Amino acid sequence: MKGSSVQIRPTRPFFQGTTIVPRITSAISCLGYYMNTALIIPFLTAFGIGSITTALIQHWFTTRAKKDARSFAERKEAYVGLLQAYHRAAVENTDAAAKEFAYWHMRCDLVAPLNVRTAIQSIIETNESMTARSRAHEQLQSALRSDLSISQ
Repeated sequence: MKGSSVQIRPTRPFFQGTTIVPRITSAISCLGYYMNTALIIPFLTAFGIGSITTALIQHWFTTRAKKDARSFAERKEAYVGLLQAYHRAAVENTDAAAKEFAYWHMRCDLVAPLNVRTAIQSIIETNESMTARSRAHEQLQSALRSDLSISQ
């Protein structure tokens, strides 16, 4: 950029041609406005963050309660179906009853904890021995009661 030159113009001081008092008063009033805003904004922010936090926690508890209720209902339905199918298989001793028991056994495998699944498996494995079957019944009842938290 040959030949280009930047010209600097002298500026006048802020107090030249005016009085200093209005400028200072104006600066102090602006400072007061910002001071009040600086004090108010944290309170507004705190209340906003508190409301958001409360809403998030309530949503989490509500979601958790719905999930627990749904899980309980699914487990209860599977257990009742299994017990009905088990009773039908014991009374009728048919292929259809065995298939129904297998269906409810699979449903319980999906929703039941390990102790219930092992108790159901012990019922299946003790088909021949009455004493072992009696112990398996007690184990299944105990596992179902503890899982559903209905009694001990």
